[in-house]
Amino acid sequence: LWLPLAAPSLAAVLAYGTGSVLNVAVRDADERKLRQAFARYVAPHILDKVLQSSESVDIRGHKRQLTLLFSDIKGYTTLSNTLQADEIVELLCTYLDAMVEIILSHEGTVDKIMGDGIMAFFGDPLPQKDHALRCIKAALDMQRAVGRMGEKWVARGLSPLQVRIGIATGEVFVGSIGSRQHLEYTAIGRPVNLAARLEGKAPPGGVLISRETWELVKDDVAAREVRGLDLKGYSGGYDAWLV
Repeated sequence: LWLPLAAPSLAAVLAYGTGSVLNVAVRDADERKLRQAFARYVAPHILDKVLQSSESVDIRGHKRQLTLLFSDIKGYTTLSNTLQADEIVELLCTYLDAMVEIILSHEGTVDKIMGDGIMAFFGDPLPQKDHALRCIKAALDMQRAVGRMGEKWVARGLSPLQVRIGIATGEVFVGSIGSRQHLEYTAIGRPVNLAARLEGKAPPGGVLISRETWELVKDDVAAREVRGLDLKGYSGGYDAWLV
């Protein structure tokens, strides 16, 4: 007598249990994908925020306004040619550790490291209303840290450590980009190229920012306008600001 009555209830329980298991499995799979995508690029506490956020993060790619940072060491090639391989590796790793730690402390994303060069951006994977200001604060902290490190370099008989930094703001495409064998979570677009070119024009020890970045931070940052920079793709000269 009770079997016909129990069957529907048992089916409902089994369906709920199966659905719950599938939901957990899907959620765990999504979390693993996000961790794999961001673990190398963002600070652990930011990764936790990404995983806890109700806003979906599309690692396949999306458009977003970001502020991008490029930096490199002045005279790195000459320096590397005057030192033994183990010496340059030691100095470079110490420098990069410090720079990356500063970027992550301001909740930036480290896009890639290219020898002595660093590319980072602010405003993704989680949106930041103050991404431009965060980026500039990180850049200034980087320059202060470089000053302290430079004193140690001089004490070892090396040339003073000097770094150039370029910053630009604009809409880019950001997501996992690459081949089937190798994917990177990176940003591409005109502002990326602009930040790289501004870095090349920045004076040693300086931070050169784009006009779009300046418009977002001018109430909070002191800077000097630099007119008529000769940048590829910008006819008639480009006006930037030196922080």
